[in-house]
Amino acid sequence: MEEGGGGVRSLVPGGPVLLVLCGLLEASGGGRALPQLSDDIPFRVNWPGTEFSLPTTGVLYKEDNYVIMTTAHKEKYKCILPLVTSGDEEEEKDYKGPNPRELLEPLFKQSSCSYRIESYWTYEVCHGKHIRQYHEEKETGQKINIHEYYLGNMLAKNLLFEKGCRLVEI
Repeated sequence: MEEGGGGVRSLVPGGPVLLVLCGLLEASGGGRALPQLSDDIPFRVNWPGTEFSLPTTGVLYKEDNYVIMTTAHKEKYKCILPLVTSGDEEEEKDYKGPNPRELLEPLFKQSSCSYRIESYWTYEVCHGKHIRQYHEEKETGQKINIHEYYLGNMLAKNLLFEKGCRLVEI
């Protein structure tokens, strides 16, 4: 606000009204300060009681299927690693369909490549051949410089089919 002459003149239209509204919000608790943000709050675990023990009857774990983890505050916890059930193995034995290699065979015969272009690198997946990461530097009037890394090569002579492991020649 600016004082001039005998009265008070506002630089902002509706300034006194805005000042009154801000005062009301502050008085009613609408302008209360939020607690300071802290990164460690979501990661603090408070366990009730001094000790916690796992049940020993009817459990689905063995004593050698756990890892002792220690926190930054020297608290020790027993982390149980789940057992892998054999149900999936039975399903795999019953499966009579094509294996992964047979499913991908049409892509290998097409000799097609897929590309993903990022800001600097380009990624090239040539099905049945290789995976390559490269960057092309093009300068006017000069040869194109390519910086490339092969992230994987497929060696057809080393491909083994499941069930009998017969060698496949391509």
